Amino acid sequence: MKEKSAHDTACTEENEISILDLFIALLRHKWMIFFIVLCAGVISVVYSLAATSLYRSYSTIVPYDVITVQAGIGGAQSFDQFNFVLRSRKFTKNLIERHSLMPVIFSENWDKDRKSWKNGFDPTFQQTYEALQSMLEVSFNGSAMTLAFTFTDPAEAQKILTFYLADLNEFMRRQFLEDVQVRRQSLEKQLNSASDPVLKDKLSEMIIQYIQKEDLAKVKDFYGFEIIDAPFVPENRFKPERSRICMISVIAAFFAAVIIAFILEYIAYLKKNEDPKKIAELKRCIKFRSR
Repeated sequence: MKEKSAHDTACTEENEISILDLFIALLRHKWMIFFIVLCAGVISVVYSLAATSLYRSYSTIVPYDVITVQAGIGGAQSFDQFNFVLRSRKFTKNLIERHSLMPVIFSENWDKDRKSWKNGFDPTFQQTYEALQSMLEVSFNGSAMTLAFTFTDPAEAQKILTFYLADLNEFMRRQFLEDVQVRRQSLEKQLNSASDPVLKDKLSEMIIQYIQKEDLAKVKDFYGFEIIDAPFVPENRFKPERSRICMISVIAAFFAAVIIAFILEYIAYLKKNEDPKKIAELKRCIKFRSR
């Protein structure tokens, strides 16, 4: 029993892996680790330098509570409704056509001198719509909504985001005015056909209220929302984050190289200590799976 116990203890000590053993294993493959990390670093630097620089302009808006309090308009427009309008195809189509955004979005395929597309490239509305939607980001923070537009040109990013806000304002104003006019015209028809003096007075008061709402909506610079932070020309690059890309690539490459080193050490250990039949079976399985 004592001899068996001593034998088990000896086997356990042989099978135990110390930190020193791991360190020695890494040193055996130090040049491989160094080469992998170096290659990853060089590739990440080349990629980050070659990647297109993107700039992002922001703007923050909130509901215009003054109009809501005074005349009962403006606050009824929820941020969800704003978001639906910004994402709608009708609004985006009007935005593209009104500001001639196709040559701007696809500037690399547009010949400014000839005012025509290069190499027969002719983008469709669907392509332009998808490109704009991928560049526009809408987020909510409590009672505020933040709009962000990302583009290769910082000045164009600010300009297009300004177009979005201006067209959103006009779209919501026009929608409200059309609704008010329909209601007012309906009340005017009722007033013309009414004979009861009391009813006429009430209808007249309601018509006056709608006229006031129309006037307020027309004279206000922005309908339904107030701009807290206007779009600006970004000075700093939004993407790519070159330092972050390089750091993550080098760290990931180092851990991958360490894992490869341990795998190579384990294979070498199997060749020395394990049954050759198991090694042959392992190779056979690997070859079978690789087919």
